[in-house]
Amino acid sequence: MKQKIFTIALVSGLLSSCVTMEKYSALQSKNDQLNKQYSISQDELAAMTAENKRLLEQNKQAKATMRQDENKIADLEKEIVKLNQQYAELKQKYEQTEQGYLKQLTGKNLDLNSAKELLAEKEKELNDKESRLEVLQKEYEERKERADDLARKLEEKENELKAAIAEKEKAVNDIRQKVANALVGFENKGLKIDVKDGKVYVSMEDKLLFASGRWDVSAEGMKAINELSKILEENPDIDVMVEGHTDNVAYRGNGNIKDNWDLSVMRSTSIVKALLKNKNISPTRITACGRGEHSPKVENDTKENRAINRRTEIILTPKYVELLDILSK
Repeated sequence: MKQKIFTIALVSGLLSSCVTMEKYSALQSKNDQLNKQYSISQDELAAMTAENKRLLEQNKQAKATMRQDENKIADLEKEIVKLNQQYAELKQKYEQTEQGYLKQLTGKNLDLNSAKELLAEKEKELNDKESRLEVLQKEYEERKERADDLARKLEEKENELKAAIAEKEKAVNDIRQKVANALVGFENKGLKIDVKDGKVYVSMEDKLLFASGRWDVSAEGMKAINELSKILEENPDIDVMVEGHTDNVAYRGNGNIKDNWDLSVMRSTSIVKALLKNKNISPTRITACGRGEHSPKVENDTKENRAINRRTEIILTPKYVELLDILSK
């Protein structure tokens, strides 16, 4: 929203300087395109975040189900052990009872029918225990099979994600190395390359790109931009965000540029235009934005720190189609 407000202010300023309607329409069209690209990038990021959250919740629920099944399996195992003990005890009692009654029949002429009834009851009890044991054993095997299958699927999913993430990290590191190799002569001229959140940040201080209060790229800065454009040409699957930053010292220039917001955006669009001089780079891959003084790297409390904050960051983001496919399953 702040970027749109800034754009309206910038256009108003341009109109106030007698810019033709044709130029105004062209600028407005380009601004709409950049806002659309930025919105798409934000939507994609939000979709990835939502899908990742859904997958984590699904994984959490699956693991909870596994724990419940494991607890149930443990209970079943305990009950099976207990039933086996009871079965052994009953069998022993049955055998003892059978032997005892046979002795009584032989020695005391015990009523044969009563002995048979008692033995039948014991045998029925044993049969009931055996049937219950079989049911529990079957249930145990089914739950164990389901738990094993769920564990296997979770492991496969985790392995797929690990492989995709490793591939993503490799792609980011490869890009960083390519950029570092291409810009090897600029390390001591205000250039720094970092990897953060799966993106490559190419940060260039003011002194490398612009004169004080200016937004036209210096000759030395153009050398660095040209080298970077070659990397982008060779790697069409990289999206680019160009962010302009200033310190907190108020802009005191004249003309259409009124403040640090204006200056940061003009500088970012200057970099974009410099990159697009390479006709093999599609404009749809690049977004320009200005953050003014509102995203400092360090406190603006010393001259040196303000110099650090006056920078342009070119953020390179590989497209992770494979990772998105896994997250969407």
